[in-house]
Order: sequence, then C-alpha cells, then structure tokens
Amino acid sequence: MRQIETERLILRPWKWEDAEDMYAYASSPNVGPRAGWKPHESIEETRQIMKEMFVGADDVWALELKENHKVIGSLGLHETSRGGLVYDREMGYVLSEEYWGRGLMPEAAARAVQFAFEELGVEILMVAHFDFNMRSRRVIEKLGFSWLTHLEKSWRRYDGAELNDEVYGMTRAQYRKESPDILTVQDVDYRIVRLLGKGKGGYSYLAWDGRKRYVVKQIHHEPCDYYTFGDKMEAEQRDYKKLLETGIALPRLLAVDTDKECILKEYIKGDTIYDLVYRDEMKAEYIEQVKRMCALCYRANINIDYFPTNFVVQDGVLYYIDYECNEYMEEWNFENWGVKYWSKTPEFLAYVEEHGGN
Repeated sequence: MRQIETERLILRPWKWEDAEDMYAYASSPNVGPRAGWKPHESIEETRQIMKEMFVGADDVWALELKENHKVIGSLGLHETSRGGLVYDREMGYVLSEEYWGRGLMPEAAARAVQFAFEELGVEILMVAHFDFNMRSRRVIEKLGFSWLTHLEKSWRRYDGAELNDEVYGMTRAQYRKESPDILTVQDVDYRIVRLLGKGKGGYSYLAWDGRKRYVVKQIHHEPCDYYTFGDKMEAEQRDYKKLLETGIALPRLLAVDTDKECILKEYIKGDTIYDLVYRDEMKAEYIEQVKRMCALCYRANINIDYFPTNFVVQDGVLYYIDYECNEYMEEWNFENWGVKYWSKTPEFLAYVEEHGGN
C-alpha cells in the first residue's frame, strides 16, 4: 500500500510512533463500537493491536491530516470473506469523531476506490456498514456504491450484540462508467464488471450477481464483411449443442433470453492464449491440448474459431470459451490458419500492431 494523497490527507503506511494518535481516537466509546470493535483501554493495548494488524500490513493506511500531521483514522482494502458473497477487496474505514462532518472520509475513500480499480486491478469492490451506522451509509452512497443485500445477525460484537450488515458493491465497469451497469437474463439482473470482448456476433461481459461471476453475451447486429449470420440466438444454442457432443472443454450454457437476445454462460477464469503469447508465457502443453481439441472437432466435421482470444487456461486446462463452430474446411483448420496466431508470428504481431496490444 504505497503512500497516496488527497487535497487534505496523506494515506500512508502505519508507523510505531502513530500509537498516541491511534489511541486518542480508538479509546472513544463513539468510534470502535460503530465498526464492531471495543474501545481501546490503554496505550499498551493500542500498541499490541498495531503490532498485530497495522504496522507492516499491506492492506491498510493511516490517515494523516496535512494541516497538523496527526493520524486521525485508518482506511483498508482487505481480502475478506463475507456471507458467501464474491468480491476482490472489502473497503473498511474509521475516523476520529473530532473530525466528523468535514467530508474527510468521503475524500479519503474516493481516492482509495480509485487506487483499488486503477492500481490494484480490483474488479469488484465491496463495502458494508452496520444497519444503525448512518454516517457510514452516507459515505458509501456518496461514493456511488450499489446496495447488494442485508445480512441478518452477521457479526457478533465484543459485547455479545448480534449486528446486521448492509452490503454494497461497485464493479470496475460501474467505476469507469464504460459499460451498461446491469444486463437482465430471464428476469434476473446481473451487474456488469467489465467488457471481456467484442465478437462478430455479440459483446461478452463479465457479470456478477453478488455470489458468482458469469459471462453475459449480448447479441449485436453490427455488419461483418467476412461472415454471414443467420439467426444468432439459434446459432448460439445449436453450436453449443454440437460442441458439447464433441467432448471439448467449454463453459456451460446456463440461460437463454431470446427476447433480450442474450445468453448467460459459465465464467472460466484465467489467461487467454492471446495474453500468454503476448507476455511470452506460452507453453507447449497448450498446443498439445488444442491439437486434441482439433481431433475431436475434425471427427465431428467441424471447425471452431482458433483465434487465441477464444481460448482460456484455467488450472492448466485449456477451454474454448466461444460457441462458434462451422462445417469443417481445411483452409480454416488449426494447422492452416489458427496456428499462425499461437506464437509471435508476423500475423500475430500485425494483429497486435493494428489493435494496440492486448
């Protein structure tokens, strides 16, 4: 967690000499209980907690006020697990009550959100508050997070009280305002995390329902000068069935919404072959795996689209993540066409040059 700044604050790593400042706010009965922890009873307790959780930690900042160089709170981006929800980091924060009402926490948290998405590579950021903590709720709403769920009695506080959580999330697409916030498949809303790719027949988005990641493919009707389409929704389902019968590894088709022209697919998390080639991390075993796919497809008299963006490696297993397949033609098989893009060939490098890298 490198040091970053806002107009009025420095967000920096914790130091041992911050103990007095931490104790000054952490000993207040109005601060800790709102976040679920008991007020510190002594400076020695503060130093022990700093040793266990703050000094040297790579997920939490001290909030130093520029005007007086006092530490007035903390802000973290933590790898946590909560209520079966799926996310990358959880933001948590606390501020000295002496500085409430000055807009300092929204200022710090907005900078932390920027850091999470632009420097840590977070795709889904979560934040929560106890249902009685309206100050925290106002901060979260100012930042633009979307409410996700209510967790009943999800936290047992130090005094035995069972507290309820209100949970909010923000996706990378929501932060960047670059994609639709939500796509609906069969009356179920999926929050868009980011655009995965623009294909000949549709746009594929990484999507999220709070508990799992998915791929939503939204069909488009943009012209393609080298490919002729029929009914795209029918083709998606027909091609999926054909590929399933071949036995090649591919994501499951989970739902089809004909009216909205979109499909819901299993998300296969991993690097694409394109990314691996680009980073010089390609392995010979992936070539062997695609050749085994070829054998199964050729036996069924079909070709798949062998361009490397259509293949993902997860836990060492190669998946074909598109559903497009066509009647076998030797011109378009892997050996005569696809292999030209599975290493840093002139064809691959020309594609990189034209499309601006990966």
